[in-house]
Amino acid sequence: DTSNIQWENFLPLLKESESKGGKNLIVGDVKQSIYRWRNSDWHLLEQVPSAFPDARLPLMKKNFRSSAVVVRENNALFSAYRDQVALLMDKNFPSEHSYGDMIRHLYSDERMHQEPVKSFGGRFRLQFFEGKREEVEAASLDAMLPLLQELQAQGVTMGHVAMLVRKRNEAQQVATFLTAHGYQVQSADGLLIEAHPAIRLLLAILQTQNDPENALLRYQIAQLLGHEPTQEEQDSIYRARSLALYDQVQALIDDLHLPEWENSLPYIQAFQDCIYHFIVTHVADVTAFLDYWEHHHNSLTISTPDTDTAIRIMTIHASKGLEFDHVIIPFLSWPLAKTHADDILWCVPKEEPFNRLPIVPVNPTASLMGKSLFAEEYAQEMQSQYVDNLNLTYVAFTRAVRGLYAFGMSAPQLKTK
Repeated sequence: DTSNIQWENFLPLLKESESKGGKNLIVGDVKQSIYRWRNSDWHLLEQVPSAFPDARLPLMKKNFRSSAVVVRENNALFSAYRDQVALLMDKNFPSEHSYGDMIRHLYSDERMHQEPVKSFGGRFRLQFFEGKREEVEAASLDAMLPLLQELQAQGVTMGHVAMLVRKRNEAQQVATFLTAHGYQVQSADGLLIEAHPAIRLLLAILQTQNDPENALLRYQIAQLLGHEPTQEEQDSIYRARSLALYDQVQALIDDLHLPEWENSLPYIQAFQDCIYHFIVTHVADVTAFLDYWEHHHNSLTISTPDTDTAIRIMTIHASKGLEFDHVIIPFLSWPLAKTHADDILWCVPKEEPFNRLPIVPVNPTASLMGKSLFAEEYAQEMQSQYVDNLNLTYVAFTRAVRGLYAFGMSAPQLKTK
């Protein structure tokens, strides 16, 4: 996962060392290159033989991490996955030089298949559900509970279990679900402060100061309390308005007995810390704080315990290079390629009169397929995206030592004819 700029800095140093008889070691795996969005280029490792013609290129044929079951199942799975993706690439982007051949090369059996060194047993389970995405996600989360109970019955410590997701919001979704079912979690991305109803109640009460006649806010407060506010609670809310922001929130916490709400203390403490840090650097004003919260609430999370009893939750990108006894992938559903309306693909025009421009920005949509001027550049971008997402799956599936479990959406077999 090295960028071209980094490689161009390394290259003269390596060349100088080689010219003086030095020995150098370059280690890499194209199948684990997952940071192209940070300008890494998986093509670079393929350039090593031409840059250093005398270099030896040994392949790591033994797997020192995973159980025999995990290694052999991954060998079989990614051989089939490679063939399907390569055929799909050839079908969607027919060319005299097959774009699918690069995928077949990167994931060739010679490069990919490994022999397990570990002799202990292992488990490899894939389970898929039918339905809409929301239904499949709910079914996947529910399926995790008996699995976790099964692992606990086998004596597995929850700190040896990792949940790998693709996006931060998925980490938050999993963390909220697990904590609601009594599991401790540790995650840099997982627990939004606003996920707890006590925090949503405090925010709704603060918002009523700017919009006291808002019926939706009053309804939300009643729903969160579980009843219409009593006269005593209304008096507490009214009295708190005369206090400074931090003191106001503290009074509401005490008068509404929020620490007694189930599992509320970590969220309350994190919310108070957030307010404290805000008033240190901003005007201690309710309106200003609510505006700040509106812009930052998706990134404000509680710190989680780093204990041997807490399940780890992290993105696949963060897990690269790590290993865990048991890996669970709760949402194994992501596209091989995806473009957005605001994506830009920079292309060098080759035909008149467009080649008078040195470079042009193009939106990489399906309209560039076929016989358009930039069909080749679009096909190359799609090839890179296919490899990116194939690699992401490979990284996720190769973190496990003893057990790999994945849940996702059923899909019809890829049609490649």
